[in-house]
Amino acid sequence: MGETGTEEAREFAHSIGPAFVKQYYTSLAGTSLSRHDAFYGNTSSFSCNGEPSILGAQKIKEQYVKLGFKEVLVDLEGGTFDFAPSHNGGVLVVVGGSMTFAGDKTCPFTQTFFLAPD
Repeated sequence: MGETGTEEAREFAHSIGPAFVKQYYTSLAGTSLSRHDAFYGNTSSFSCNGEPSILGAQKIKEQYVKLGFKEVLVDLEGGTFDFAPSHNGGVLVVVGGSMTFAGDKTCPFTQTFFLAPD
């Protein structure tokens, strides 16, 4: 992918972004998170609420379970989405919506992803 400001790069971001969001949040809909770690690699990082970053797919999956994401329902209806081309052909994805955890606690969320090329 070329420069981040080109029309081609913007079109690429807007084609990849929605597909990623659909697959990512569908993987959270199950109770096992078995497919969820496929979105992360050994150098991936995750942080939540100002806590120190966690590195690596397995540790991220463990943190998701610890935080209660194993039994979460994500509502993206009326949510916000933004997709932008970024560094070296990557795509920046920003998603906003609400999550309902086991026990019916619902809270708004914003999540940001950097999708690096393979």
